[in-house]
Order: sequence, then C-alpha cells, then structure tokens
Amino acid sequence: MQRVRFKNLGGYSLIELMVAACLGLVIVSAIHRLSSKTLFILQEIKAAGEVLENGQYLSGLLSREIGMAGFYGDFDYAYSAYMPSPMPSPDMCQFMSKQKVIQAMPYPLIGIDNISSGYQLCDGETLLSGTDVILLRRSSVIKKSLRYKLTAEQIYIQGTWAGVTPVVDRGDNAAAFNLLQSGERAPVRAWQQTIYYVSKDNVFKRRRYLKGKYLRSEPLVNHVQDFQVEYAVSSSVGVSPCSLDYLSAPLTDSQWQRVIAVRFFILARSSWQGVSHRGKLFDYAGKIFAVQSDGYYQLFSVLAPIMNKLPNRVIFDVKK
Repeated sequence: MQRVRFKNLGGYSLIELMVAACLGLVIVSAIHRLSSKTLFILQEIKAAGEVLENGQYLSGLLSREIGMAGFYGDFDYAYSAYMPSPMPSPDMCQFMSKQKVIQAMPYPLIGIDNISSGYQLCDGETLLSGTDVILLRRSSVIKKSLRYKLTAEQIYIQGTWAGVTPVVDRGDNAAAFNLLQSGERAPVRAWQQTIYYVSKDNVFKRRRYLKGKYLRSEPLVNHVQDFQVEYAVSSSVGVSPCSLDYLSAPLTDSQWQRVIAVRFFILARSSWQGVSHRGKLFDYAGKIFAVQSDGYYQLFSVLAPIMNKLPNRVIFDVKK
C-alpha cells in the first residue's frame, strides 16, 4: 500500500497566534470603548430629557396656576370695592372659615422666602432648607348648579356680572346663595387654596385646601434642588402703564395686593448620576448655587402674569 505524502503541510506558529490574539484584543477593546461611549451618551441624553420633561411640567403647571390666582368667579375684580379696608392676609396654615376666606380674597397669593433648616409646613412635613414656598388662592373653573347638593364643609363663591357683592358661604348653608341669573339662582364655584413647596427629600409637592381642611401632600416631581420666587409688584393698582419692582417675600399687605406677576426659578437634577456637574455655578434670584453632587442639572426660569390683576399695559423687564 502506497503512502500519500503532503508537501508544505503545517500550522500557525506561536508568534502568529500571539499576533492574532493581540489584534483580536485591540479590536474587542475598541468595540467595548465605542459601545461604552455610546451608552454613556444615550444615558446623558435620557437624563437631559428627564430633567427637561420635569422642568417643563412644573413650569407649565405653576404658570397656569399663577395665571388663575385671584379668579373668584363672575363678578367685578375690584377688591377695593368689595373690601374697602382689607384686613391682613390669613396665615397659610390657618383654618379657613367663611370670614377668613373673605379676608383672604384681596390676596391671591402669599409666600415664604428662604425656608430655615428644620421648618415644618403646617406642623407636618419638613421642607428643604433655603427654598421658597408659594400659596395660590382661587375658585374652581367649574360651576356647580344649586340644583345639586353642595359639600357641607366646602366654601363656595356665588357671583354675577350685575355689579352686586358676591356671596361667600359654606355648602351647608345653601340658602344663603340667593343671587339670580337668568331668572334662577346663579351657580357657585368651590373656593380653594394650594401651597407649592419642596420637601426635605427634594420632592416638589403641593397641598390643596378643600372641604374645610388641607388634603394630604401630592408629590409632583422628584430631584428638585431649589425653588425660588420673586414677585412683580406694581407701583399702583389698576393704573397703566405702571412700573414694577421684583421683590422677595415677605411683603407688606399693600405690596401683596399689588403683585401682578411672579417670576420663579426651578433647579432640577436627573435621577441618573453618571455625569458630574460638580463645581458648576447657577446664578439666579440674587443667589449663587454651587453644584455639590453628581447628576445632570438644569435651571428653569419663568415669568408668569396673574391674569385677573394685569393692567392693560405692563412692560416686564426680565433683565432685573
């Protein structure tokens, strides 16, 4: 039997195998770095989108609520005609009786500036030190017919455009709502006030006063690092054009009644902390905030007019 011989038959040398392995490691390492970089960029884009979404949501919500502040239904909004000698605004944590609601109506909003460490809102939740608090008052946009039963503890406002004094009373005294509109008793609107604040754990929340008491706090957005508020105070009431001063709380009773717009700042951070903005400075509302923790940060600034108190011609100087 003849043997078949194969010439030039051989494998890879050790050197060739080592070179191939090194090239493979280089290629794999490059792919890994590229994938990691791509993943980091995607995470950063996601974090920026999260912060932008949260900031836009809060900015839009507060702008709408501020714009509606002082809306009490269908009657003349000349508070001075309704209350010739307004009393001081009730405290934001106070129980709101019928008399207290009438007393509060000339003050569509009030606020607290620069919360101190350990401050508790209405003897309850601890707030984030250094942030601001704002309270907004208005009535519901939804009318309720007196054909239906009213909530006993809820304060309602009834008004018409006939130039008469509006009626303010509890739901368990429905007979007091005797203003007529188109031959029947005019509908009523539920009165409410809402506090907006940042809790100690960096959650932006609100508490609404309805049915004779404050309801439980409602978390709105997480990872809010700061909330600052400035009030645009008109030089006069109902006169245009007018000059504005941007002031922080506390204000005098007269100044609270002449607030026609609110400028607020929200500093938000992403939940993902893979990026570092440590050392970055944000300059706003007369303060400088230095970032001290990781995460994607963005500052939102909004100037929101109070539509029910805005004169015909106002020039807002946002550079102040």
